[in-house]
Amino acid sequence: MKKSQFKKYLHIFDKIESDLLTRDTVYETFISYINEKDLMLTKKEFNHLLSFLVDSGNLNILENGFDLSQPLYIFAKSSHDSKLEALSIFETLIQRNETLSYFKTNLNQPLSLRFIEEEFRPIVLDTLLMKKIDNIRFFEPKWLHEYNWIIEDTEKGLNCSDCLKTHYTHDLYSHQKLQYRNEKVPIVNYRHLKDMLNIFPQKGVPIDRDCSKDLQVFFKDCLFNEFHHACCICQAALPHMLIASHIKPFRDCGYLIEAMDSNNGLLLCRNHDYLFDQGYISFDDHGKMIICDELQDKKEIYQLKDNFILDKIHMNESRKMFLDYHRHHIYKLIR
Repeated sequence: MKKSQFKKYLHIFDKIESDLLTRDTVYETFISYINEKDLMLTKKEFNHLLSFLVDSGNLNILENGFDLSQPLYIFAKSSHDSKLEALSIFETLIQRNETLSYFKTNLNQPLSLRFIEEEFRPIVLDTLLMKKIDNIRFFEPKWLHEYNWIIEDTEKGLNCSDCLKTHYTHDLYSHQKLQYRNEKVPIVNYRHLKDMLNIFPQKGVPIDRDCSKDLQVFFKDCLFNEFHHACCICQAALPHMLIASHIKPFRDCGYLIEAMDSNNGLLLCRNHDYLFDQGYISFDDHGKMIICDELQDKKEIYQLKDNFILDKIHMNESRKMFLDYHRHHIYKLIR
């Protein structure tokens, strides 16, 4: 399978991932999107593709849809033989604990796709990428710092590393002449903020929010993936009822990465999005819901519980930073 074909298949998966499909019904929908003869797949070939994506940890099949991993999504969007393509392939490979452990130990050793194929067949990109794309740009010693950064973020449970998100933003916006605002607004204290600014030095966010549409789509997809297409408070699972809600509002962001970082977000139904956005509810560092005084006698109406706690898997250090901002600048404003 050619790399260009594979990327087109990934684009189709991205288009249909919220269509409430099951493993039994996805094939027909997938094929309906194909309009190029050389992309046609038999059901057997499609099932091989699907199994590969699931087994490699890059496709999660749910009862009400499925999710493509963010690193593989970025790979699909990356330019041929680019640095972004190489970094996204690397992050795709380490979605499995086996490959993550291997690279953490052996990253300083000479690597090649052929070696990786022999070492990890069939759990990583074997028949899909390795056989016909041995010349893919994958490992460059000069990028060792960034590979280690990606490993560090993956170990912390981030669905997509800050490194990869910053390079993706750079590729989308570094050559566009946009007007920015909030250029002097403080940025949350990312662990690798200096590195991020070296990659994408433009501070602030575009004055015209529509200019960041690509990143807003990415932000929403990330949250749908992380929260399994359901409100993280009430578990409402109707796609048109769900909002990718910013914790630190877009209007307050001092850096475009903040605005597209899914750790600066929660997936909420429309009712809970309003309460969160207006500061009636928030969460502490342990994910425990905080409810303002005005709602104390209306908690049942709004399906709010004092003992509600977000799953600890969602409470990484980045999200804690953003929730700290929310408590001090959004929630406390109405108390």
